[in-house]
Amino acid sequence: MTAKYSSALHDLSHNNRDLHFNILHAQPHQIREFRMEEMAMKMWEQQPMLWSLKTITILSQLLHSRYRKCNALQSVMGVFLHSCNTPEKVVKVLTRMGISVSLTSIHRAIHSLKSECFTDIRRLGRTLLVSYAYDNFDVKFSTGIPTVEGPQDTLVHLTSGTLIRLEHGVTAHDLRCGHNLWEKNPNNPNASNPIQDLRESLTAPDAVEQIPIRRAHQVPLQAMKINQSTVSGNIDALMDMLAQAGVGEADAQGETSVDMTDLGDMVQLIHEDLGTMEWVISAMERRAIDLTPTSRLQFVVFVFSLFHFKMAAADAIWRILVSPDSARKDTTSFMAFVTKLRPASSGKLTNNVLFREQHELIGHVGEVLCLDAWRIEARRYGYLTLEKRAEAKPTLEAIDKFAVQLVTQYVEGEGTNLYQMKNRLAVQCDKQHENTMRTHHYLLLYEELLYSMNEGNIGLSRDNIFRAVGKHKYANRMLLFMHQLYNVYPVGLRRAVRYNMLVNLTGRAHHFRAVDWVVELLNLFIKEMYGGEGSNYTTNVFWTMALNFLLSGLSYAHGTKNMTATFNDSEQIPRRTEAKYEIPNALDRGAAIITAESAVVVT
Repeated sequence: MTAKYSSALHDLSHNNRDLHFNILHAQPHQIREFRMEEMAMKMWEQQPMLWSLKTITILSQLLHSRYRKCNALQSVMGVFLHSCNTPEKVVKVLTRMGISVSLTSIHRAIHSLKSECFTDIRRLGRTLLVSYAYDNFDVKFSTGIPTVEGPQDTLVHLTSGTLIRLEHGVTAHDLRCGHNLWEKNPNNPNASNPIQDLRESLTAPDAVEQIPIRRAHQVPLQAMKINQSTVSGNIDALMDMLAQAGVGEADAQGETSVDMTDLGDMVQLIHEDLGTMEWVISAMERRAIDLTPTSRLQFVVFVFSLFHFKMAAADAIWRILVSPDSARKDTTSFMAFVTKLRPASSGKLTNNVLFREQHELIGHVGEVLCLDAWRIEARRYGYLTLEKRAEAKPTLEAIDKFAVQLVTQYVEGEGTNLYQMKNRLAVQCDKQHENTMRTHHYLLLYEELLYSMNEGNIGLSRDNIFRAVGKHKYANRMLLFMHQLYNVYPVGLRRAVRYNMLVNLTGRAHHFRAVDWVVELLNLFIKEMYGGEGSNYTTNVFWTMALNFLLSGLSYAHGTKNMTATFNDSEQIPRRTEAKYEIPNALDRGAAIITAESAVVVT
């Protein structure tokens, strides 16, 4: 039996080229496409008798000990250990155990991957069918002994970027419209800019569209030692990304270098947040008189950053329901529920609140309010608790009818006129109930936004709430983007922008993400996960690790906590009819501001 096992190991290790890994010429796709399941299936198909050993790791160790070139598992494991900053002594132990290749082999693989990453960036960038996304990140270095080169400045400003291939049938013809856009650009001194009355041409918002589910392909760029908080810094960042992608501008004779693709009349989608957009717009205004299209940034087509849009929406809700002092005094206010959900930290959540905390609390309070409405309606039907209602096993039709009643009675919107309710006699008014209905409305709008983004549903967005809460700059930029999208861009470019505002890194339903979120995730990888520590925590490490040494295509998901007991504890809140704060109707107020602005523009 021992001889049979030995012979089977020899045949499997020497005759199966799929188990061999050339560490000196490692390719990024070999790391991305490596699957333990496929490797196990090949072993089982060729030598089923070895499968009685039960584990692929033991088989790989035995194969590697018999034939050093049979090292697929060990090579991938070595690259993985390097990406996780595993200490060298641990790698050496795993090498002796036959689980990983040696440190020298790992360094050779990293060198090969680095070269191939540059090739991947240029291969994708020179197709010109890509969008660029970049963002700044700051790193604080601890310096024990100041030197002449850097006596005090330990804060380094860096910029990260990534290329994302345009999907959903976008062609070069759709993007070949740079001259057309320049003719309509207000920065063009020769362009006509007639004043148009847009009120007559306004139509109802388009129906929501579903972006087809397709796994996004991205190639992270090398981190750039550029301070993005200046106009010149953003110009340098854009030109650096084009250079990394192998894209440039032809000379006076119309010639380019061999490894450079002429941008010509093509435009490129640029994903930016509001601050970066303003810097780039300033740069385009400065360079409007330049002679060549690339130098005047004619190729730039802005794509609105939806992750920052979501952050702005959460902040708008906070300004309405939390920031005013009187908004926190009622027993059924938003902060009353927050105090029950997070009693230890409710104080700092008023002003110094992070987006993640806002996001979670909006969702949790919304769930508590919905459960409260369900419980009250269940009691009207004779069920003391929701559990009793569930035990009755209602039909889907009954649940739908129940839900319609809840929306009608507990949420402000179509069919519910709070203005008429306020005109009733004071004895009949329930101010806190009216506030709760409006709170339901705002929280459900935010929930609808999250669901639409995760599903890949795209459509027109309103900026009424942003206007009402004073976020005028954000509302103006969003209005400018929508105007350009529907009144300036050609049909092909419009579709390219809309269908690539969200990307799906996993290729699964309900997993769409905003592109600026992808860049923020890249910054997390560079700074926290793969940036090293101690003497390795330097900008050189950041530049190296920004070259795609991560598990491409994967994303992080925050774990869902079990809030059942917390929600149950939040049910018992005393109620009164009088309210010390009346939640404003931000939608109507914002619409009035927009109408007033339109009237001023027309006159």
